[in-house]
Amino acid sequence: MSKHQKQLLDKLIQKYENSAHANPNKDNSKRRIMFHLKSYHAYDVQDFDSVEEINADMEELQNKGYIQIVYDQEHTNHMKTIILNLEHVNDIYQEYYGKQSKNDEAQQLSQLLHDYQEKIKTPWIQSFIQDEQAYLVKNGTLHKYVGKDMEHIKQLFMVLDYIDEGRNNFMRAMSNALFHDTKYFENELKSSFLSLIHRYEPNYLMAKADDYEMRESEIFRSLGFQLYPEEFAWCAPIQLYLKDGTCIDTTPFQKGFILNGDMLSDIEHMEIQAKRLVLIENKANYYSRIKEKRPDEAIVFAGGHFSPVRKQLYECMREGFHGEIYLSSDIDLGGFLMFARLKEEVFPNLKPYHMSLDIYEKYLKYARSVDEAYLDKIEKARDREDLTIFHDVMDAILKHRKALEQEAMIIKS
Repeated sequence: MSKHQKQLLDKLIQKYENSAHANPNKDNSKRRIMFHLKSYHAYDVQDFDSVEEINADMEELQNKGYIQIVYDQEHTNHMKTIILNLEHVNDIYQEYYGKQSKNDEAQQLSQLLHDYQEKIKTPWIQSFIQDEQAYLVKNGTLHKYVGKDMEHIKQLFMVLDYIDEGRNNFMRAMSNALFHDTKYFENELKSSFLSLIHRYEPNYLMAKADDYEMRESEIFRSLGFQLYPEEFAWCAPIQLYLKDGTCIDTTPFQKGFILNGDMLSDIEHMEIQAKRLVLIENKANYYSRIKEKRPDEAIVFAGGHFSPVRKQLYECMREGFHGEIYLSSDIDLGGFLMFARLKEEVFPNLKPYHMSLDIYEKYLKYARSVDEAYLDKIEKARDREDLTIFHDVMDAILKHRKALEQEAMIIKS
């Protein structure tokens, strides 16, 4: 393809892609796609050689049936307009661009969405598909964040299908299973995937509504993905009863016990021989606290916002424990929201531990300053009925303009 053929075809194809012709769902039978040669600076009618060269290039395209040339009536050797032959648009895309036409691509996208709509059951993925179907009808394409090309879009739907089937485990295992490359998802698809999550995934949207921005690791954990098996740490008189009849007593592990998350599926039930169970968000605080643990306590490392696998552990603990349950977390918005979610989803009788006004005031000199936007979020959270237990300490945060992280409580004052 010559330089002029490329430049002039590009102009016609750009007009085509911006027209209704590129959308199979619209009536587009009347309007022609054309380009006026007077707008092409290289076509200098005073330059005979230039005119001859470009005329020859366009006549070659006309002979293939790709365009129609309209010559000037007065100067019959001068081209006035070139018109795209819509019947051969697909051939132009294949020969000169090595891809499908927008019309063909739109039809393929429509079929792709239909096929996955029939197959996928997860509500938030269904909502995404329905929105893209409506957008496709109107615009002849999908939202840009969904994918840069057809192959990218297909691969994103493969990931969504994988999630819908409940096969979520290790992110790189999923990537290898689908694309035969352990890092392909992270390198090529993660950005589009996270854009979708930010618009549709309910756990993320709930956190966002609470003015909490989930970290990337928390997002993937909430979907059941992880880079490595999740580990659960505790120092507690807990007996694990496995499905094969084995009983593992973790009581003797006075400096802590760690369970590989993959083992959860092997556990029939557990029994916790303690009067109270304390969940501690921060790992440094967890290890500090087990040094002071009483024999009748169960101390469990909680981490941040919990994954489906960790929720499964908590549910197992709930069934095997009949004492009081506490959460010790940061005295800040994230800690308050973590408490509310745990109480709503897992432990209805949950109580806060070391999250009181007294503790806040005791360690106030170690608290971090927060900005006006953060204080606005605290003010908003104060209106929530499920956070009334923290009203006094929220008022203190608003007064002192400081939030307290758990690590500060390790300091002996």
